[in-house]
Amino acid sequence: MDKSWMHCRIHCSKMPKEYEDGVENFMRFAIANAEGSSVIRCPCTKCMNLFFRTHTVVLEHLYFYDFDVSYTT
Repeated sequence: MDKSWMHCRIHCSKMPKEYEDGVENFMRFAIANAEGSSVIRCPCTKCMNLFFRTHTVVLEHLYFYDFDVSYTT
């Protein structure tokens, strides 16, 4: 999965379309691979992939706190 879109939010004052599309694609992939679980690890800069959150909360965090650019899996 291409992760270059994660960096385009860092230097922008508004939400770039590339970041929005990347988050949406990530969420589709994460939900599809969650094996029916209602929670996934949150890769935002606040949770840093340490905490399990609902899909809705993860989406909100990725828009509010941004994606942790050190995220690998």
